[in-house]
Amino acid sequence: MLQQYSLENLLEISRHRVFGPALKTLTICVDHLPQELSRREKRVVKRPVYKRLLEEQKFMMESGLNTTYLTQAIAAFPSLETIVVDDDFFPGGPTALERQTGVPLATAMDHHPDSVEFVVRTLRAIILAIAASNISLDGFDISVRGINSGMLFFPKPVLRYIQSHPINLTSLCLSVSLPSSIHPSGELVGDLLGFLAGFQGLQRLSLGFSLGDEPEHFTAISQALRLPGLRFLGITNVQCTESELVTLLLGHKDSLEKVSFTFIDIILEGGSRQSLLATIRDELSIKCLTMTRCRWADKVVYFRESGSDDKSGSDGETDLNDFEIGGSWQDWTDDINCIMIGRSRM
Repeated sequence: MLQQYSLENLLEISRHRVFGPALKTLTICVDHLPQELSRREKRVVKRPVYKRLLEEQKFMMESGLNTTYLTQAIAAFPSLETIVVDDDFFPGGPTALERQTGVPLATAMDHHPDSVEFVVRTLRAIILAIAASNISLDGFDISVRGINSGMLFFPKPVLRYIQSHPINLTSLCLSVSLPSSIHPSGELVGDLLGFLAGFQGLQRLSLGFSLGDEPEHFTAISQALRLPGLRFLGITNVQCTESELVTLLLGHKDSLEKVSFTFIDIILEGGSRQSLLATIRDELSIKCLTMTRCRWADKVVYFRESGSDDKSGSDGETDLNDFEIGGSWQDWTDDINCIMIGRSRM
């Protein structure tokens, strides 16, 4: 937690002769004291303790002391591989803090208006700490519901610092929403692309969106997103055209090896599933493509696997909504012929 006592404990652990070298994954939760209380919470709050800890929480954020603690701790963990930011993680700290104050901590951003600002400051503190610690990370996973692209906006002084202290990160996992906008390819997409531009060394990117996002947003992303060393790209929850997917993949054709499509709804624009997959087969050097519960023109995309096993139908065939294709040129061709559009039996 980004509370002083929790960060002090983290720093102490980082210096421990056994626990320090053993830690590989650090999970940071976004639980925090809300500034606005409900009527019920006002009746049970222990005001002196609550007020003191709330002021401490505010000072940690505004002074940058949380970034200082995080930087020192992260730099001291010699085996640290992954940092996770999570709103569905239950360490002991929040329970202790609730007992002290009488107030349930806020996690979901829609419950307390000030929670959005807290999460924004948390993300900035963590990323600045990663940059300042000068470590190499395998993974950075932002698993916070309700993140929108505007929350990824970094002020120019922060961007300049990150540019002068490049972050050495191999894998990034991020889910983000792009709210409706009069200018769909403007500031909202720009915030997301500006955020991703801070991780030019990425080899793996898993990028998820909200189902309600405007399709035009993905158009701008497919045209502008370029990460020179990207080897794996995972896209989740997108409604887009075949050409937009092709544009995004061809923009990384020199490095891309694996692709994963999950809950992708491809809008019909004259192409076909064969033309999309044939383009991937012929124009890129992708070893394998995974498709999970995707749709084409609002119809299920599935793989008809020949053979007989316990899951087979009477005709000895199995329909798979979750499948992987790849291999040699001929393997791709054979697999493409097994991909069907329509209503799967699964």
